Amino acid sequence: MAFLDKLSSMAKNVGDKTGDMLETSKLNSKIGDEQKKIQAAYLKIGEHCYEKFAEGESFDPQVTELCEAIRTGKEVIAATQQEIAEIKAPKTPKTPPAAPEPQPETPPEQTLKCPDCGAQNPEGTKFCQECGARLDAPAPAAPEAAASGVCPSCGAQNPEGIKFCQECGARLEPPAPAPEPEPEPDPRCPACGAVNPPGIKFCGECGARL
Repeated sequence: MAFLDKLSSMAKNVGDKTGDMLETSKLNSKIGDEQKKIQAAYLKIGEHCYEKFAEGESFDPQVTELCEAIRTGKEVIAATQQEIAEIKAPKTPKTPPAAPEPQPETPPEQTLKCPDCGAQNPEGTKFCQECGARLDAPAPAAPEAAASGVCPSCGAQNPEGIKFCQECGARLEPPAPAPEPEPEPDPRCPACGAVNPPGIKFCGECGARL
């Protein structure tokens, strides 16, 4: 009988302890819930203070220091997220730079050598830039000068077929030879030999045609 009473007492104690544990667990869970609510409230207070700090409101040094740390952390996070986005972005093959187009070669500048001092002058210059001597001195006239288009006066080259030089206006074609004077008619009559005045058509002596 005493043994059964002891077992009953032990069972009751176990039941009481189990009930206590369940009750304690409920209370601890309630405490944990409240602590989470407090932490959330702390976070909201911190976020509210940081928003005011970002808007320019001043706080005591300790809060300001914490806000500065938050801002630095946000900047680091933003930069890191940008690096991640660049890594995940599809890689585009790099196009090699186009080769520069070859530039046309500049022809060498034509020059005229002065016959007096030997200085080089740009093409088209008529007088030496060094000594003032004439560069396009007239060449000696030649019978075939007009036919080749070379002016016999200034030596300039002209297109064939023109009659006057485009540079100085001189005549390119040699002047036509003057026509030979016609021989005066013989004033003597071929029939009778009489001398008649010039200009008459019939002999005044015999009437023959002159």
